[in-house]
Amino acid sequence: MALAAQFRNLLEACQEMEFSHLRPLVDRMFENADVALLDFAEKAESNQAQSLFFDAMNEVRRKRGQLEQFFYTELKRGFDEFPSRPRNGPPGTDASADQLTLVDPQTMETMVATQNAAGKLTSRTMHRIFALRQRLAVLNGGAAIEENQIPGGPAWLGAAYQHAVESVELDHKVRMVFIALFDKYVLGRADTLFDEFNQRLIQAEILPNLRYEVRKQAGSIEIVEKEVDNNEAEPTQPAATEEAEPLQTPSELGDELFGRICELISGRRGRGGVSATTARAGAGSVSALNPGGGCAAATSLTNPALVGQISTLQAGRQRACAEMSSDDFIENIEIDQLFIDQLQHTLSDERQKIIGAIDKKNLSAADNDIIELVGMMFEYMLMDEHLPNLVKALLSRLHTPLLKVAVIDRDFFTHQGHSARKLLNDMTAAGSRWVDESHIERGIFPKMKAIVDRVLHDFKEDVGLFDQLLEEFITAVDELNQRAQRVEQRTNEAAIGQEKLQAARNRVQQELAALMQGQAIAQAARDFLQRILADKMTFILLRAEQGDESAEWRQTVTLATRVIQSVMVSETGREHPFTQSDIASLQQQLRSATASLQQADKEKTLNALFALQNDIARGENLEQVVATLDDRAGEPPVTEAPAVEPDSAPQLQPMLKQLKTTPFGTWFEFQQPGKEKTRAKLSWRSSVTSKCMFVDQMGVKAAVISMNDLAQSLFDGEARIINNDKKPFVDRALSAIYRMLDHAA
Repeated sequence: MALAAQFRNLLEACQEMEFSHLRPLVDRMFENADVALLDFAEKAESNQAQSLFFDAMNEVRRKRGQLEQFFYTELKRGFDEFPSRPRNGPPGTDASADQLTLVDPQTMETMVATQNAAGKLTSRTMHRIFALRQRLAVLNGGAAIEENQIPGGPAWLGAAYQHAVESVELDHKVRMVFIALFDKYVLGRADTLFDEFNQRLIQAEILPNLRYEVRKQAGSIEIVEKEVDNNEAEPTQPAATEEAEPLQTPSELGDELFGRICELISGRRGRGGVSATTARAGAGSVSALNPGGGCAAATSLTNPALVGQISTLQAGRQRACAEMSSDDFIENIEIDQLFIDQLQHTLSDERQKIIGAIDKKNLSAADNDIIELVGMMFEYMLMDEHLPNLVKALLSRLHTPLLKVAVIDRDFFTHQGHSARKLLNDMTAAGSRWVDESHIERGIFPKMKAIVDRVLHDFKEDVGLFDQLLEEFITAVDELNQRAQRVEQRTNEAAIGQEKLQAARNRVQQELAALMQGQAIAQAARDFLQRILADKMTFILLRAEQGDESAEWRQTVTLATRVIQSVMVSETGREHPFTQSDIASLQQQLRSATASLQQADKEKTLNALFALQNDIARGENLEQVVATLDDRAGEPPVTEAPAVEPDSAPQLQPMLKQLKTTPFGTWFEFQQPGKEKTRAKLSWRSSVTSKCMFVDQMGVKAAVISMNDLAQSLFDGEARIINNDKKPFVDRALSAIYRMLDHAA
């Protein structure tokens, strides 16, 4: 992706800054080179070795210019080809990682030495390097920048110097001495270079508010707690049931719903109607329950034989999963609908093994109800379209241990605050929110797998383990949420900054176009106005509160007008005569006005303008000046106007109306033909272009889509708004199971 012109100019200015910072350090290094080589010569173990260092002193004096030129040329390549990585091999090659075995040992030693020196600099300036990566990502269109892609960064400094010393004929020992000198006198004193680099980007309004320290987001914990409290207070009774009494507590509502589900399961068995779901659940024949009593009394006593059989099955599952990493887990499953069907049968087989291993006389109706209900709950999870298949596969491992929890402690189904129930609720919610199957390592999946493994390994019969695991998981999700919020905030700041910058540039070009309209202006003057003074005017619009109503803006417009007048000529001579004294005064004002600008070609452009003005003021070379006028000079410059949304089709109007009121934070699912489904969150909407910016789970920019295109995608079915249910997973599952059973009754 080609860099925008303004960013290319900014990088060129940063390159000049870096070179000016490095030159005195490199000079200091060469000043100390003779001393270091002389010291080595005095300590040499033989006359031949001593002669080697003396010869090196002479060789370096003669070829210092060549070495410096090679160093700065290679370093400049990092800026010119941004974003690119330095070459790993010796000069003239482009070795990749698998070709390093072809590099001779001495070259490898040189490479390792420079990389180690650069690594020390990276470690010392870690927070500065982090800030540079974020800011340079803005220049790269939002795409992430790696540390070795930072132009002039530690990796580029080390690689450029390595290639420079290898370009000069020196003994290997002498090269290693020069790498040590570079480490001491250049890299060891380059820390502030990256402060200045960041400062230049800040001056260009590239993430000026970026902060390095990690702070806890104020109010985030309170918000989470408030949401959980609201959910817990929400009745779980389905719409088909009678309205709850005003004084019923969440626990009483849970008891009532659980009891009614048990009654429906029992009634269905009594009628002999066994659905496909029940068949897969492996349920046996059960006697009718006491009317209104559900299975509360029946589950007050734990069945040791049942718990023991569940524990045996859990131990077998734990042994099969203990040594499998997240990557292994992903590689060993095929994610498709067939896989989901296989999971359903696997869970059903687990329940059948449990029931088949116990004497039916020792298996109560309540135990059968619990086994079947847990099976239904996990099958409901496997059908959840908002949950990635990888998460379904992982959480299905909790089927057996959570079945044991439900057998041991009936509160799992009746109390919303039960720690095992809340852990399952939180993990399903996090799996839907924080797991991206294409970037599995970035989200919460590794932590989820670690907790599932802990449950399989550590849970015996003490449900108190889930209190600890729940706390750990909440902390992990909170930290992830805070990181994503910070990244999203920076993404929004960058988008807003880009829009302001583009709007300011458009306004400046409009002003200059009006000033030059109908005028034939020489190239040197147009270059100055459109490349140098235009940046000055842009900065005024961005920084002055009154914008183009400010005194500084009016003064700069007046200055631009005088520049145009000072170079106006015709075939008959000057149209607006300026004396040489006038020109000298104007040129002094121009230098003062542009003193703070850092464009790479500023001096060259100024000198060309001044030479043109001086010729016209003295009446010299007027015919030559007139001959250089371009017929196109009077045309207004092409400006990048804000994109205007075309008139939308009538059928899109309802969707456009909905999109205009869709709140930030709303999740969308995109499904283009031939591509996998992706999810992204609406994070920002441009007030100028009406374009919508979407971010992924971690707050990184995922897409920018116009309102019309987004409405068309919704109309075509290639996008949809995800309406996530705020109710916790277990509550939704129990309500859905009740409706299904009640409908079948």
